Amino acid sequence: PIGSLQPKVCPASPAATRLPACGAPQYRRVYGTGETVESVAGVLQAAGANASGRPRTVVVLGAGHSGTSTVTAEILKLGWRQYTSTSGFERHHTWTYEDGFVNHANDMYLAQTSADKVNVNATDPMAACTAAAADSYALGRCLLAEHEQLRRRWRSYPRPGCVKDPRFVWTLHLWPDVFAAAGEEPPLLVHVRRDQAAVRRSHLARGEAEPSSLGMSLVDAVASRVHWAEWQLRRWCGPAVSLDVASLRHAGRANH
Repeated sequence: PIGSLQPKVCPASPAATRLPACGAPQYRRVYGTGETVESVAGVLQAAGANASGRPRTVVVLGAGHSGTSTVTAEILKLGWRQYTSTSGFERHHTWTYEDGFVNHANDMYLAQTSADKVNVNATDPMAACTAAAADSYALGRCLLAEHEQLRRRWRSYPRPGCVKDPRFVWTLHLWPDVFAAAGEEPPLLVHVRRDQAAVRRSHLARGEAEPSSLGMSLVDAVASRVHWAEWQLRRWCGPAVSLDVASLRHAGRANH
């Protein structure tokens, strides 16, 4: 039992901290538009990841409704593991292969920074993401990367672990220190893409049009999240693969 994740008390004006630069390049593979991807298993095998031998944690990244649940479901079939429930965090746990504790931790950051309300749809979205992330980086480190309760939680996570949360598009750059505190090598990042029009249709089909409190239309909100996901992919210092969910030839259908 972990009780509740206690919000940290961070300085009102934390000292500026520079965003870290990525270290030596590791494995990268981008599956192009229109390219058929035989299976998620093949993608992981090509990346040298397996659930036996020397397993590596897998992090699934992608904007909400982009197919991350479908890909995560396939990864779990191959032997990676997740928590299926977390006492005290039931309201955060969904049927989309997410861990309520991780969701809650990311929500804690978003509640204090409103990063999810930052529209980066500009001439240079990557520069806009960098500027927005730098503005809240010191606070983010205090809330997540330096949160000892969160570090203890991750050390107890089932291995080989697979973790997915659409909120990672705004928070993933804060998590490497959490992973490192558990003494593990950088996880394999699986970045999932989907046509933005299809993402918007998925939102509307499930009655999840973006609320006006974001200050963005659904079109802008989806585009902004896609840019943020791409920014996280570019900054990731571990191995990474990127694929369009529509290119998967063999994949089950995740049930929402």
